[in-house]
Amino acid sequence: MKALKIITLTIVFVLLAGMSLASEMGISSGHNLDELWAKAQADYDLSGEDAVLLLESRHVTWDGEGALATRVHRVVWVGTSVGIRGYADLRIPWNTATSQLDVELLRTWRDGRWWPDESVISETAVVQTLPYAMNLADDYTSMRETMLLHDGVELPCIMETAYTITEKGLPGAGDLFVMPQRDPSVRTEFKLTFQGETDPQFEILNADALPTFHDGPGSVVSWSMDNVPALLIPLTGAPAAYEPAVVWSTWTDWPLLRDHWRGLFDEAAVLDAALTDSVQAWIEDAPSPWSRVRTVVDQVNKYVRGVHYPDSFWTFQPRTAVRTWETAYGHPLDRAVLTAALLRSAGYEVTPIFVGKGNRFPGDTIPRLNGLGNIHLSIKGDPAGLYDPDRGTLSGQAPLIGLPLWRTDQYVEPFLGNSPWPHRLEVSVTLEPGEDGFWKGTGQFEGSGVFCPQGDMAGMGDGARDYLAEVIGTVIPAATLNRSNPEIFHQHQVIFGFGLDVEKPEVETSGRTRLVVGAPAHGLMSRAAGVHLYDESRGSPVMLPAPMEQRVKIRVKTGADGVVNLPAAVSIVNDAGEFTVKTTEQDGWITVERELKLNADTYPAEMWPQLRALLLEDADPVHGTILMD
Repeated sequence: MKALKIITLTIVFVLLAGMSLASEMGISSGHNLDELWAKAQADYDLSGEDAVLLLESRHVTWDGEGALATRVHRVVWVGTSVGIRGYADLRIPWNTATSQLDVELLRTWRDGRWWPDESVISETAVVQTLPYAMNLADDYTSMRETMLLHDGVELPCIMETAYTITEKGLPGAGDLFVMPQRDPSVRTEFKLTFQGETDPQFEILNADALPTFHDGPGSVVSWSMDNVPALLIPLTGAPAAYEPAVVWSTWTDWPLLRDHWRGLFDEAAVLDAALTDSVQAWIEDAPSPWSRVRTVVDQVNKYVRGVHYPDSFWTFQPRTAVRTWETAYGHPLDRAVLTAALLRSAGYEVTPIFVGKGNRFPGDTIPRLNGLGNIHLSIKGDPAGLYDPDRGTLSGQAPLIGLPLWRTDQYVEPFLGNSPWPHRLEVSVTLEPGEDGFWKGTGQFEGSGVFCPQGDMAGMGDGARDYLAEVIGTVIPAATLNRSNPEIFHQHQVIFGFGLDVEKPEVETSGRTRLVVGAPAHGLMSRAAGVHLYDESRGSPVMLPAPMEQRVKIRVKTGADGVVNLPAAVSIVNDAGEFTVKTTEQDGWITVERELKLNADTYPAEMWPQLRALLLEDADPVHGTILMD
């Protein structure tokens, strides 16, 4: 009996020891996953998180001969269905014609073990799919979006993923990696390995983190950060402007990159004889330079379907303009090549440019194409044109003001679009009683700097009238534009005079007439990307294209009608700017002036309450409501 007890105890101890060993995730790529998990439990309140990244790692290796390998290694704890949607099923885009995908790890830790196995990837967990955008675009069907599906997922659990994408045949490479992720991270690391004779160019942005240099073949440098908060919210399109990030490149300078890429672009942007003849036929009856530009753009938009997919997979492999026309489809780069070739054949000077987001150019000394922004075409002329091949829109160049730009002509280094004019939108209207229940009036519109609408109004169509009608119709509801005439029509400033008829609002049950003066369309809020008034607080900065001002002035002749209520006078001045309302009543005329001025192009998060206070006041209809008997 004693011997039996000893044997039984021995078995129990062996089982416990086995369970203890089985409950250890172990070491993965040099990282102790159990230590990272213990740190996550100690440093985060997991009950309040959808997910916590134990590890977010990138290792980029350049072999010096045109091959770039990017290894992604992620270990993430998920505690909610939101976390599962973000990390359990991953969609990995890659181009089979130029790249190779190798999946190394795809496993889930739950109940003290790895599912389906510590080192085995389920046969059903890696699924090749063709992106939907390529369904009818045969030249692009080498693209794949590989689905990586984690088995054994239950809440809560830990998922580990590791894969490498190797791109081949590159003339050079460069990119930007933002260290914070959508969820907080116990450890985030970025590692560069440069082999061959290339000396790496790199810079850390918005952080004091120093690089660590490692021994090994070539140059090896890395950065790591612990307890990295999630990306600041609201999310913006330019987190590298304020979040810690690493920018790197194999290119020695901007001119080398420009000359190589521009050479490929110009070589592809050539027409054959038939397409050249077509261009001349299209523009033969177009009476003005701008109408000829619009005619060419309209032909591209009509006959060449846009494939809305990132063109970064073909950065150094644009199709020829003729091939894009023949296939009748193209992603943004190919549509840019085609449109540039057509416009050049029509006699225009066209420059491909890259347009970023935000109002800063992060890491502008490091030459690269990835992370630059989206390709556009700059068309020289008066008005100077801007074509967006992704959206198919043609406009003036005012939308470029305050955005980071990289041109591929005489400009070498990136810069910010700018304007010598003040950034002002102003609408003034004078109304007086007319006949048959209408008011009649006159007014003036001014849009300058970032608000200049020259490109939207130019041409032989109704662009000017339609633009003015939209602006005036939002300022004075039920207004009908009956005439207009330009005073200044310049690429940086437009001033128009106009006449209008306004249907007098119906008399309310109280016996009064209510006139509500609204904010103009295409105004200040239209240039405040990512600004939502419902956000009571925010962590990310507000990035505007420029300091801006907006002014609306209304004069109304009341005649025999008395005024029951005018907007109260308001003056709010703070560090963000000022908002004012001024009202006067004299000699049978009432005047209401509403003005909003913003002092800066960038507001840190702590200034959001002050900025929001001004914007809320401007949006409040009480400041534009006039009641008359």
